Amino acid sequence: MDRPQKVQELQNLAGISEAQADAILAAHGDRLEDAVEAYLAHGAEAAARMPATAGVGGGADSDSDGAADSTTGLRRRHGGRDGARSTHDTASSSSSLSSTTAAASSRADSAPDRASNAGAVARPTANVQLLWLVVSVITLPFQLLAVGLRSVWQWTPFGRRRGLLRAPAPSSVTADAAAKAAVALYRERFGTAEGPAWYPGAYRAAIEQIKQSADPLLVVLGDPDTDADAYDRFCRAILNSPQLAAFLQNTRAVAWLGHVSHLEAYQVARLTRAQRFPCIGLIACPDGRPVVIDTVALRDDEAARLHRAETRPAAATRRAGGALPEPGPAAAAVAETESEAATVARALMSRLEAAYAPVALALAQRQRDAAARAAARQIRAQQDRAYQASLEADRAKAAKRAEAEAAAAARAAALAAQQVEAAAALARETARRARLAAAFGDPAHEPAAEAGAVTRISFRLGSGQRLVRRFRLADPVQTLYDFVDSQPESLVPLHAKVSLYDTFPRRELTDRGASLAATRLTNATLAVDLELDEPAVAVDA
Repeated sequence: MDRPQKVQELQNLAGISEAQADAILAAHGDRLEDAVEAYLAHGAEAAARMPATAGVGGGADSDSDGAADSTTGLRRRHGGRDGARSTHDTASSSSSLSSTTAAASSRADSAPDRASNAGAVARPTANVQLLWLVVSVITLPFQLLAVGLRSVWQWTPFGRRRGLLRAPAPSSVTADAAAKAAVALYRERFGTAEGPAWYPGAYRAAIEQIKQSADPLLVVLGDPDTDADAYDRFCRAILNSPQLAAFLQNTRAVAWLGHVSHLEAYQVARLTRAQRFPCIGLIACPDGRPVVIDTVALRDDEAARLHRAETRPAAATRRAGGALPEPGPAAAAVAETESEAATVARALMSRLEAAYAPVALALAQRQRDAAARAAARQIRAQQDRAYQASLEADRAKAAKRAEAEAAAAARAAALAAQQVEAAAALARETARRARLAAAFGDPAHEPAAEAGAVTRISFRLGSGQRLVRRFRLADPVQTLYDFVDSQPESLVPLHAKVSLYDTFPRRELTDRGASLAATRLTNATLAVDLELDEPAVAVDA
């Protein structure tokens, strides 16, 4: 198969444009199967950027790049297991011959490409080229015969069951709608209570789910359009069996159903390398990428046993005239044939369990690792929350402490300012009284008695002591207050508030600017009232 044919084949399989198919094929070294598998697993854009690697599930050879090589590649994938099954298959020899002939044709078609690639390293000699040409001419009739036989074979029902699929015609039905249609048909035939809980979406969505949950994906592929009876028998005996239900429960697998007449299911069939239909494929993501664990289908002898299990009870009922057979050898035969369905289901599930057992350990380890990581994240989150709470508490305490310290500092500053002001006021008052004491203590300051316009004032203190002095009538009343303030602190305390009262009639001398003559204080007696005021701020001596 030359490169344009590969591009066309990939375009038909994936339903993408020619440019996308060409880019994906080039990214995978012109290997068609690797390109299809990469597209199914990662999508068109990611597959076009991926380097050329072995496809999902491994085992794809570089020569297995066309639809004709699918059966040959599948036999290499399953090895001796399929060889053992072929002993029970009456038509396996013809299928193997067809597949081998088609593979030879594909290798012959791809030989020029390999020769041209090898020519970049070392140009083959003329003898080798001549030998290759002779062999090609000799085998050309056989190649044409193989292609013709394959074209006829793939249209037969048996050929479709053997995996010789043809790409479905392009359709506007989406992958999600196709999967839901397959499930709806199953529920319509067998009821809502029978069978697995099918995943209600496309294959890619199911893959994304198992990537998150680390559970396997059980893929059921059927072709009810080609052989509805075989599909129904498979559904009743296998899909509705308690053995499959137990397998799904034990493995926590997600079940997905698809019909190969739809594009996505056909692509999944290519991915799982299915040989027979209906079949069951098991896919897991142990390392985050989908890997095909195994694909199992009914062997010919098992399919025959299921056919007998359904036809014998019907024949016995017809012989009994529509009624159930009476107990006896006939009823025992019916019971025996009915148990064959369970035996076939157990055998099929045992093969699937044997293939899944090694992968289950890896998936279980991945789940344990994920649980450990989740627990570690939860512990870290709790520690972070506790640290943040402690940090916030420390910040609140620090802010409160800083606020208290700032308030204390403000109070201390205010107290210091008050103390400074009180000390300054005390110093000023002390200096004032010292000046007054010096002035009134000087005898020359007191006017003589014989001088005119002189009055004699007597001051009566609260302690009973009297102070007598002469003043000029022109002196203001403030002179009287200054005289009292000039007295020693023992008589008039430093912080005392002095008030002077005329005794008869009693009146307080509040107009300190008025003269004594205007106040009519002539030879008067004044009462001195001392109101002791403690200083607002204590000042150290």
